[in-house]
Amino acid sequence: MSIRTRRPSADTISVTEFADPSTRTLLAGDGTTTLLLEAILRAPVTVRVREQHLQDAEELPPEIGRALQLPPQCRVLVRESMLITPDEQPVSYNRAIITTEPGNPLYPLIDDRHTPLGRALLAAAIEQHRQILTTGHRHWPFSAEFRAAAAKTYLIHMDGRPRLHLTETYSPDLFPADLEPAVCTSAGAIGAASNHTQEDNL
Repeated sequence: MSIRTRRPSADTISVTEFADPSTRTLLAGDGTTTLLLEAILRAPVTVRVREQHLQDAEELPPEIGRALQLPPQCRVLVRESMLITPDEQPVSYNRAIITTEPGNPLYPLIDDRHTPLGRALLAAAIEQHRQILTTGHRHWPFSAEFRAAAAKTYLIHMDGRPRLHLTETYSPDLFPADLEPAVCTSAGAIGAASNHTQEDNL
């Protein structure tokens, strides 16, 4: 079944516009994604780190720098990973931007490439607050052709400061990214009504 979207590239789509209830639950959750995924899938998930490197903050999109309140000429740690099921089916693709300033309680945990970040934070008993920035569609990176997938971007605050910017893109095989039919047809209906009005005025 094809993915129904209102526009070719949707950066922001409200959670309520997604048709699948599990997808809505995942996108709306403001707690540890790892535990929520395991509850929905009824199976454990593990992490596979694909890449991890330091990068100049000025190379990031400006909105990420603003969200993390990054000072000029600083560096961040970029971590790209995927969560997988016991049979190695991809569950999510994750891109994390982590601040490296002294005092970030998350930074010492990054050397562990075998534990998902959410579970590592819980194990370390680090107090945190998650702030959802956007939900919507992104390309599922494990597909050769474009395939829309549900995605969420959020910040994790620790000690009252944003320490981590995380974008999670969820497998459309497990979490359908289809939108409610009314959402998909509303734009077309408005356009049709507008055309009729213009014709009536001719």
